[in-house]
Order: sequence, then structure tokens, then C-alpha cells
Amino acid sequence: MRPPVLCRVSAALLVLLGVPPAVLPQSNLGAIRGTVVDSSGATVSTATVRIRDIGTDATITVTTGPDGSFSASSLRPVMYEILVDIAGFSTAKVTGVKVDTSKVTGVNITLTPGAVQESISVTAAPPVIQTETGAITATISQRAIVDTPLNGRNVLELALTLPGVAGNAGSEIGASFNSPPIPGREIIVNGGRPGTTQFIADGQNVTGVGLGRTAVSFTPDTIQEFTILQSNYSAQYSQAGGGIIQQTTKSGTNEVHGTGYWFHRQKAFTANPFFSNRLPQFNNDNRSPLRRQQLGVVVGGPVVIPKIYDGRNKTFFFGSYEPSRQVQGNIGASFERVPTDLEINGDFSQSFTYDSAGTRLPYPVMYNHFLRDSNGTLRYKPNPNFNSDLPASSANPLAQYVFGPTDLFNPNDPDPSRRGRVLTDAAGRSFVNPVAARMARELYPRSNLSTITSGPQAGANYAYFARTQNKDDRYSVKIDHHLGSNHNLSGRYTYQPLFADRFFRDIETNPGTSDTSRSRQFVVSGISILKPTLVNEFRAGYVYGNFARNFPSQFLNRDGTGEYVNIGGPGEGFANLLGFGIGDFYSNGGPAGNQIGFGRLGMNGIQNVGRNTEHSYTLSNDLNWTVRGHTLRFGVLAGLQQSNAAAPGYGYLAGGRWNFSGGTTNGDAVGCGAPGAPTPLPSDCRNATARTGDNFGAFLLGTPNSLFAYENVAQPYYYRWWNLGSYIQDDWKVRPDLTLNIGIRHQYQSPRWEKFNRQGQLNLSRLEANPFANNQPAPIFEFSGFDGRSRYLTPPQYKDFEPRFSFAWQPKFAKGLVIRGGYGITHSILTGRN
Repeated sequence: MRPPVLCRVSAALLVLLGVPPAVLPQSNLGAIRGTVVDSSGATVSTATVRIRDIGTDATITVTTGPDGSFSASSLRPVMYEILVDIAGFSTAKVTGVKVDTSKVTGVNITLTPGAVQESISVTAAPPVIQTETGAITATISQRAIVDTPLNGRNVLELALTLPGVAGNAGSEIGASFNSPPIPGREIIVNGGRPGTTQFIADGQNVTGVGLGRTAVSFTPDTIQEFTILQSNYSAQYSQAGGGIIQQTTKSGTNEVHGTGYWFHRQKAFTANPFFSNRLPQFNNDNRSPLRRQQLGVVVGGPVVIPKIYDGRNKTFFFGSYEPSRQVQGNIGASFERVPTDLEINGDFSQSFTYDSAGTRLPYPVMYNHFLRDSNGTLRYKPNPNFNSDLPASSANPLAQYVFGPTDLFNPNDPDPSRRGRVLTDAAGRSFVNPVAARMARELYPRSNLSTITSGPQAGANYAYFARTQNKDDRYSVKIDHHLGSNHNLSGRYTYQPLFADRFFRDIETNPGTSDTSRSRQFVVSGISILKPTLVNEFRAGYVYGNFARNFPSQFLNRDGTGEYVNIGGPGEGFANLLGFGIGDFYSNGGPAGNQIGFGRLGMNGIQNVGRNTEHSYTLSNDLNWTVRGHTLRFGVLAGLQQSNAAAPGYGYLAGGRWNFSGGTTNGDAVGCGAPGAPTPLPSDCRNATARTGDNFGAFLLGTPNSLFAYENVAQPYYYRWWNLGSYIQDDWKVRPDLTLNIGIRHQYQSPRWEKFNRQGQLNLSRLEANPFANNQPAPIFEFSGFDGRSRYLTPPQYKDFEPRFSFAWQPKFAKGLVIRGGYGITHSILTGRN
């Protein structure tokens, strides 16, 4: 199919401007605009205006037009000095002019008669109000970022201090046991929906392809400032459902500057919760574990290699390394009973349980339904009353085993309290499975407190805090280079590997999930001053994100994929299984559930695992042209987004889930409910409430009640979609007190498609009253890309135009007042979850 006319027009614009398509050319650079007048208020034309970057000494020269106006675009958001000179007037020097990220700074200059050699210096005051555009914006300055205490050093928290911004800034740190870290996703600007705020860093979109979070984040020592565009922004910007957060990272200057820092927090610096349960086992200190280490080294300056290269005024660098480590526990301890050494060896004679009222009870006795063969294999005792003449259709294999009375374990012990509570036969031979004993010995933690004898935790001998364990490393390097006075190049690479492990009792055997992420951004930009009134800005970038929920990081390969690990160590192995864990056989002081309830062995509950790998390829080009009172901006864009989603289902690939029932060792004969059992049942068929049998005892015998094994059938998905757009923007200085911002954008975003056509939809029109002749159901689910169908689920929309209009008027009767208004249309960005 040939593309519609509008798409061909956009492609033609790309060719005319000599650049390939790009996506989101949403520059973080700013501009300076103003008017030069004499002391009488008359405009001064043909005056030379030199704008100097005081950090790098780079200078841009422009000339005032017939109306006395001047404009300099594509300026880095730093401090500038302005010099204005023309014959018959003294040179005017304005210092302290600050250009903010993605904003226009207005500077009006008055010349006084005199010789050019004379100079009059003026220090520009920070603008209180924005007079050059109708856009509603706000900038968080470097001083605010550095001076404001930020828990976790998350600069996006400062966005919430601005009017019109709400929600939650989120964090890279995984604190909750349920929710993955999604920094920035819940920030809401001007009433937009969560996930529709767009994040841009150094002019490139870093919004996550899958969840609408920021894929790359920055600390206070690497970010210079950021601006929030709330409404009425120009046609240069697109695909934001509410607002845009435009970030600028730091660059090097002619002076070497560096910072080293260390922030430390630990439990000793926190208060003991007043209302928490202060147990004597904790010396009445119930503070949860906390240890946070945040370190960093950042340095920037000119690139100078002695006797080889002097990059002052030419080449600059900025680099940072910022690691952090944190272990933090939930408020309030959890309690559990862990097996003692005697119990692991099969001796429960000194053990007790507690009922719900905290009353101490003798440990349940256990009955021996097994015989041990010479090779150590257990088998059920035969049923002497088994009727082998039963019809095959009604015979239950269990019916051949014991119905009637059976012996306790350790039946001949002279101490009656030990009978049924030591897992040996009448001859004193142990029934404990050595592999089970080794698992319990190596995987269960040791008791860390005296057994609690009263209250809801009666019977517990181990206390722990559910915790998160975070590892965060951040690397960034940036190079800026001036190719003469008219061409500048800049490149930055940022890499952020982060790990957040969650665990309850311990990380090996009682883990929660881990959240791992590896994100990268590589962006290159070039600014060319073709002539004083014509500036071109080119940008290319790539953003990568690998966001996964999985087992704790110690069970994973470096790339986040799982591997099979023998966590028992060398020797007689018990589980060469991925993240194989041992379950809870006790609830506080008593067996889990009731005495014949189920205990579980193996990973359980980690089902929402998966991985989303994101790629975003971008190119952009913007051309700025200043003519008379107009600042025209032309831009073209294209890009490719990829979201590769996988749900490996590791939670059930860890060797299955094994259940152990106290019924295996209770007083009920195994076949009491089997077909062919005598009627009435023998008196020794106990009911489920009898205090006999034990889950952990069944585990030590190595006799599981059931095994649940699952096969993962989840299919990975490889989603792709294109963006293509072009725009024209005119910022027209109608009068010194009135600016009109007029623009229009054409935006094309292709529907999402799947690389292997693994997406589809229901076609209910194919339902039939009668089945097909072969008795197969009607094929009402249709995969895209087959049988002549499009690979898209929805038809492409080629006619998405986005008009933009705004104005800024500063009435003469109120110089401290600016009236703004505007109207615009924008289309929210498509993510992998749409």
C-alpha cells in the first residue's frame, strides 16, 4: 500500500532538510531574545550582539533587525554574558544572564550615547516572569536541587513542589513487596493520567517504552536543572498526555570542578517506634534493620593531556560514578518457629506446640505406616485384610495397604513421652531421610531467641524482618567539543544497573521477588551556526532498558536470566534447582494449618515474574531561522520503539512445589477412605482433629503428599511501532509587549505490530449456530498478518494534525503582569502496555 499524501509530504521535508527521519526532536536547549533601544526608547538596528558562554568562552554573534530585536537559539542552559556595540553608543555589557532548560530568556538592552570604547555594565536580575512565550513552564534550578534534602537523592521529588503537579515521584529502590520500582510514572501534570508524563534528557526522550516510567534517572550531582512544561508548549513537542519534564545534565567547563560525597544511614540513627511491640528478646529495641550507603565521585573540566593536547576553550568532559547500597527492613518483626537440631535428627520428645490461647501442649505423636527396605526405600505396610478378589474397576491401589492398627514410632522406648516422638523403629533404627535432614540443617536458620511461651507468638523461636536489599550503580560520561566557533558536538553515555532483592526470613529459602534493571542512554548532538540568523540542531540517540522481576539476584546470571544452582553446596546434593526453597511447616509455634495441614517445599508465590526489554532509536533535526520579528523553527522526526516482553514463569520451574501432610504420620490408616474398606471402619481410623501426625515429620521421612509441577507455555512478544512527524513553529514578536506562538505539527504513530504476528483479536462474526463438520470450534480468534490480514490490530491514522497557539501579553499599565493563553492538541504516547 502506498503511503498517503501527508506521509509523503513528511518524507519530502526530511529529504529537503538533508536528514533522515527522527523521533521526538524535543530540544533541552534554550534561547535569548530581546530588543535593543536607545535612551529615548527608539529601536536600534544593525547593532552587534555578542553572547558568550562564561563557562566555555564560546561566543555567538547576532545583529539586531530593523525593529531592534535580536534572537539567539540553541543555547546551552548556562550563564551568559552579553555585549552590544554600535557606532555612536557606549558598549553595553550585561552579565549574569541565565538561560533555562527549554525556555526563552528575554533581555531588553538600552544603549547610551558615547564612544564604543566606553563600556556600561549591567547585571541582569533573574527574570521573575516569562514574557517571551505563552507556554506555562517552571524550572527547578541547580541551587534548589543541591540545597534541598532529598531522601534517596531522587530529583524528581522536586517536581511535586510545583503547582499543577501531583502524584508520586517513585524511586529506583524496590521498597514494596508487590509493586516494581517505576520512577516518575505516577507523576501527574495538569491532571494527566499516570504514565503519560514524558521525560526528556539532553533533548532525547527517555520515557520507558513499556510502562511510561523514566528509563534513565539522574542524581543531584549529575543533573544541572530541569524544566516542566505544563501547557501551551510549542509544536516542537509531542506525545505527552499531560506535561513534559525536560532535563539537562552537567557539562565540563574551562575550570576543573569535582565533588566527592558519602551519605550514611543506619538503625542507630533512627528512633525506636513508640507503639511497636518491644520484646525483651530484642532488648526492647524493635527498630527494623537499616543500612544505607550512598557514595559518589563527579568531576568535570577541560580535556588536557600534557604536551599532547590542550582542550581549554575547545574540549570538555564530565564524568561520574555513584554507587549506593541499602538494606532496609519492614517496620515490625515477624516470628516463626524453626526446627531445632534435635528435631532435624528426628527427635521431637523435647518439643512442644501451643494452641491459639497460648497454652503449651505436648508435641503430636506420629504413627509409623512404613517399612524400610534394605536399600533404605520406604514403602507402606501391607494390609492383611486386603481383598484381592475385588473387581478391578472398584479396587483402589491404596486398599492393599494397612487399614488397621499401626505402631507409633519408637514404640519400645522406656520413656512414654518419647514414644511416637522419635522417628525410629522398634529396634532404634532412624527413619530420617539423610537428604531431608541435610536440607533442613543447611537451609533453615538457627534459632535467634528463646522460645516465646505466651501471647500470639507462643512457640516461636526465631524473629526476622522482611527486607529489601538494593544495589545501585550509576556511570555517566559526557564530552563537549567545539569545532571552531560555529560548530559544537556533544555526546553522553549513561549506564545504570540496579538490583532490588526482597526476602522474608532469609534470601535463600524464603525470598520474595527481585527487581533488576539495566538502562542505558547514548545521545549525540551537533549544533551548527550556518549564519547568525540560521542555526541547525541535530540529535541521535538510543535508550535501552531491561526491566525484570525474577528470583533474587544471587540466583541469576549477570544478564538477569536464571541458572540452575546447587544451593546445598558440594557433597550429597538435594536440589540442583533454580532458587529452590524450603517452606514454612510451622505457623508461629504450631504446625502450619492444623496437624494434618500442608507444609510446602519449593518456591511458591513468585508467579508474576517476567522481563521487558526496551529499545528506542531516535534521530532528530531542527532548523532555527530568525527573520525580523519572527523566530521560525522547522523540525522533522522519525523513530522506532521496541518492547520485547517475556513471562518465563520461573516460579513453577524450580523443581515443582512439594506438599507434605501430617496425615502421612497421623493415627488414620492410609486406606481408611479407600474403596473396599470394611464397613464400619476400624476404630483406629482417627478423625482429622486428633493430635497426631506432623508436617515436618513427613518431610524428614521424605514422603511428600503431592507434587505440583508446571510447564511454562508463555510466549514472548516482540512489539514494534514507528513514529514519524514534522512541524513548523513561529514565535512572532508582534510588539515588545506581545508575542504570538503559532505552530502546527503532523504526527504519525503506527499501530503496534508483533514481529512474528503473535497478536490477534476475536472476530465474533465467525460464530456459527452449528459446529463445523469436523466438530472443531469456530476459529473466531484471528492472528494478525495471516490470510491477507494486516499485521496491525487497528488501522493506521495518517491525518493526525496538532495545531498549537499561545500568546504572552505584558500590558503597559502593569509591567509586572503577563497574560497568557493558548490552545493545542497532542496525542499521548503509545507504550507496550497500550
